[in-house]
Amino acid sequence: MGMIRLTGGRFRQDYRLLRIGGALNRIDWTDVIFDICCVPPFFRIWIKFIIGPDCRQGSRGRGAGLSQALKASKSPTSEFMNTATQNPLFLDFCPPFVLDLGIFSLRLLMHRERVSENVYWFQSEVYAQVTAGVVVGPQWAIVIDTLALPEETLAIRDFVEHDLGVQVRYIINTHYHADHTWGNCFFPGATILAHSLCRDLLIERGIPALENARKQNQTFRQVKIVLPHLTFNEGTLNLRVGKKNLSIMPAPGHSPDGIAVLVEEDRVLFAGDSFMPLPYVVDGDAEAITTSIKKIGRMGLENIIQGHGDIILRGEIEGAVRENLNYLNNIRKVARTAVRRRAPQDFLDENHIEICGKSRIYLGGLAPELHRRNLRALYLEEKEAKDSAKEGR
Repeated sequence: MGMIRLTGGRFRQDYRLLRIGGALNRIDWTDVIFDICCVPPFFRIWIKFIIGPDCRQGSRGRGAGLSQALKASKSPTSEFMNTATQNPLFLDFCPPFVLDLGIFSLRLLMHRERVSENVYWFQSEVYAQVTAGVVVGPQWAIVIDTLALPEETLAIRDFVEHDLGVQVRYIINTHYHADHTWGNCFFPGATILAHSLCRDLLIERGIPALENARKQNQTFRQVKIVLPHLTFNEGTLNLRVGKKNLSIMPAPGHSPDGIAVLVEEDRVLFAGDSFMPLPYVVDGDAEAITTSIKKIGRMGLENIIQGHGDIILRGEIEGAVRENLNYLNNIRKVARTAVRRRAPQDFLDENHIEICGKSRIYLGGLAPELHRRNLRALYLEEKEAKDSAKEGR
């Protein structure tokens, strides 16, 4: 059972989904925004829709029954999310399912904000609040991460080329995951910078993942993996864009190839997924991400651009660092304790996200599922270490 919230102008009302057919007849459709909240026993996910003009006329737009209202959508976004749900290794996070309303036209929404002079931030409204950035100079721009959904990547490119009036010369991939790299192909001629492991992992994992995704929906038929052209292993890589100096540095932990980008003059850090509302270590290392977060906390920053989630402001950084470190410490303790329990999975389930110091509403409701995956991954790591120690005796 779910609930649908309808808001528009002064109108706001909640309806059970089973009453949607009768409720829709009484609504003024002008600029109505839907927040669909599906709440199964184990998960919550929010998806935002805006009603298009083609849906404001006729019986299907004014009072369609439940069977019509809940039929599956064939939109590119819906196909994208279906692929993500069916492939556990497709992206960083894979929601178990998505409720899509086929009678409504989905208009792509992206948050965009000017962080400082010539520095911009973008956030997806479609997938896990994933972010990207642009640093622009007088003649060309750098894009930091390129997302996975083509419509979103093209929206960024359109903003750079038409609103800012320059071309993208460089792309920086903060790590190899699909939601940060699959848009590389939409910037032909750009030079791509990344960690050397990013290139290796795109060849090893990214290319097979994209081939599998193409078989399941048409959204990715125009996507191809474009590998980094310039890579580094350690130290700092420096790049100048107009009046901005960028320092590119390793930031592992979420994945082994993680890097971060510091805009030195503004003290703005594009942290990639090394810093998020909920640290996620299933493809990484808890010790490494702890080190990366501590380093970020000592950098004297004005803003942290997280790989997913909202911008962290200067006055919020200390608290965010402390909260992330506390969470990592807690889940590592839980994993170590679970290894000694007769029913380890029950113990892991008992230690839900809020007990470990994080809110379940982070990342649009994805946080509880990611937390469970964190605990499971750390438990298996601890169990493997324990079993290896026994064999060595």
